Amino acid sequence: MTARALAVAAMAAALVAGAGCKKKAKPPPAAVRVPPMPEAEVTRGTAACDDLVAKLCACSAAQPDKPALAEACQMKKAKPEALALALETAVRDDVAPDVAVRSQQAARTIIEKCVQEVAALPTLGCR
Repeated sequence: MTARALAVAAMAAALVAGAGCKKKAKPPPAAVRVPPMPEAEVTRGTAACDDLVAKLCACSAAQPDKPALAEACQMKKAKPEALALALETAVRDDVAPDVAVRSQQAARTIIEKCVQEVAALPTLGCR
């Protein structure tokens, strides 16, 4: 073979070898994990909502002449359950990061309302 034929053969071999190579696919992006709420915040929040229900229902039982308190007692019993659901959703591995963040925000909103409502109990005639 001549030098020109060898060069053409080498070029053809390089093209065939290069055509068979594919770019490697990029690995999927790493899952974004939302940092969990601090345990102290969860504990204080849960305690605040439980305290709200206990104090409001005790006040309602002590003042049977105020049906609004009895109704409020029944309504506020849902707060600890709503908080538990939001906290559970926030730590699940199978939820999207934006859902986890929204669940944490919902939990913090519930906690804030529980704290405010416990502080407002004296205005309802409760101790």
